[in-house]
Amino acid sequence: MNEPTITISISPTGDVTIQTQGFRGSTCENATQALEAALGVTQTRRRTPEYDLPVEEQEHVRSTH
Repeated sequence: MNEPTITISISPTGDVTIQTQGFRGSTCENATQALEAALGVTQTRRRTPEYDLPVEEQEHVRSTH
C-alpha cells in the first residue's frame, strides 16, 4: 500500500477538496477531521474503495541500539 497522503485543492472559486490516498477504513476520516472542521461545512463526501478495507494493525518496533 502507498504511503498515506492528504491532498488539498482549492479552486479559483474557493471550493476546497480534500482527497486522501493510502488510508484504510475510516482512518482517512480521522486524519482529515481537523481540516474539515477548520474549513467549515462539508457539502459532499465520496468514499474511496480503500474505505471498505479492514484497518491493519501496525506493529511498532523500538530499537535500543
